[in-house]
Amino acid sequence: MDIVGYIRKLLFEHECVILPGFGGFISNYKHAEINETQYSFIPPSKEISFNRALINNDGLLINRIAATEGLSYSQAKIELENFINGINVRLKQGNEVNFEDIGTFVFDRQQLLIFEPCLAENFLLESFGLSSFQFPAIEEADIRRDLERRFKAKEKIRPVSLSYKIRVAAIGIIAVIIFSLVPSRTVIDEQKTSIYPDKPVISEKILRPEDILNNPESVNEAIDKMTIPRIAMYYSEDKSLNVSSRMSVMKHLEDTIVQQKTEIAEAQSSKIEKTEEQHAKYFIIAGSFTVRRQAQVFSKQLARKGFAPEILDRQNGNYRISIGAFAEKSDASEELTRLRAQNVSCWILTRT
Repeated sequence: MDIVGYIRKLLFEHECVILPGFGGFISNYKHAEINETQYSFIPPSKEISFNRALINNDGLLINRIAATEGLSYSQAKIELENFINGINVRLKQGNEVNFEDIGTFVFDRQQLLIFEPCLAENFLLESFGLSSFQFPAIEEADIRRDLERRFKAKEKIRPVSLSYKIRVAAIGIIAVIIFSLVPSRTVIDEQKTSIYPDKPVISEKILRPEDILNNPESVNEAIDKMTIPRIAMYYSEDKSLNVSSRMSVMKHLEDTIVQQKTEIAEAQSSKIEKTEEQHAKYFIIAGSFTVRRQAQVFSKQLARKGFAPEILDRQNGNYRISIGAFAEKSDASEELTRLRAQNVSCWILTRT
């Protein structure tokens, strides 16, 4: 009866196989290994060890013997006990006991049982068909040398002076402001023509962005118009100016240009509003007060919300605050609908 063969098969299927009264075999999972010194690969496996303390019968080995040999449980148990007794006799005689493909048992000088596992067999079913192999050594590439050679082949980039960067930044800021002030079409002229057809409209020359870009003289002319001499006189390429001074001058110049842009836009808007108000008959009213001070306070609140409020002349004892004036009733009604959709409380006042 090949009891060692039954133990070997059970180790493929289970992690522990006990020989009652003798000890138990334990299989532990071992990860795959790469030996960088010997340039070898070892697949994952089960590492077999022996524990002398596992002596209680779990019935696993006896049931396998009984089922395979066609014996009863008691008969299979007797066969296993006889096998174990024979092992103990041979060990006490100083002989080695070999379990094929599992390992070897022997007593040392202190009569301690020593187990030496066999590494030839892999009991991990998932690694079936995998074997250890060696691979050729991989030479490390000299990356540092390759990078140094590539960088030396490239031309050095000439550093850009700080004064040049400031000059370019100044031209860029002024160009952006000029483009934002130049209308792409004569919207104001079209509005004036449609509202006041009886009045001639004076057309001004419109500078397109591409005209300025393609004509250096136009760039210089635009810069001269947008730059205040008393501000420009502080800008200097003198090397004695440190970085902080130059950036301060640039910030001052930028703030002045933005202020000019705002003043021009407000002046244009004011002219259009005054002209339209002279012919407007329909006003969007957001509030009405009998005391002018209250009207002024509410007007400031509307301005902070983004509206352009105007306190109309007092009529019937009330100061009405307008947030829109129109010559056509349809335009006023459309604006009223839009504002009410934004939860703005307002109504239309008609003045003839």
